[in-house]
Amino acid sequence: MREKLSTLASRQRMLWLGASIGILFLLIYRLTSLTRGLYSPGEIIAHHHAQSWHTLYDNPLELPYNLVVWLGATLGHHSMILNRLAAVLFGFAAVWLFYYILSNWISRRIAIFATILFATSNGFLHATRLGTAAVLQLGVLLFIALPIMITNAPNHHRRK
Repeated sequence: MREKLSTLASRQRMLWLGASIGILFLLIYRLTSLTRGLYSPGEIIAHHHAQSWHTLYDNPLELPYNLVVWLGATLGHHSMILNRLAAVLFGFAAVWLFYYILSNWISRRIAIFATILFATSNGFLHATRLGTAAVLQLGVLLFIALPIMITNAPNHHRRK
């Protein structure tokens, strides 16, 4: 019985790993040639906004995105592709938050199919791959997921 459970758990881990790799491939595939080598004005502005502390302080709404881009630029990577990779990072987190929310609200099978539809939708792919702070609009999923995480957290601090 334990062997069956361990093989089932290893299959489930392999499925999660395969799904993660598939989503990352979808988000990163041909990322540099998205706009025929040219960058949109929004990407150029986002790149310049993340270059100094002053602009990080002036626009706190885009702080999470600009902080990731600023950190990459501080470490020595001054390419515009850094903007797109930062947006992909936030988009990847949004996909897993979306799945977490749906798997707690409805059945797991429906959550998987809805997450596949969400991750392949044109609006999500556009916001995630463009390289601007528009990807932070998906951060509303965090505010939906936080009460679920708090409710599902183990209560070790209560007295018995």
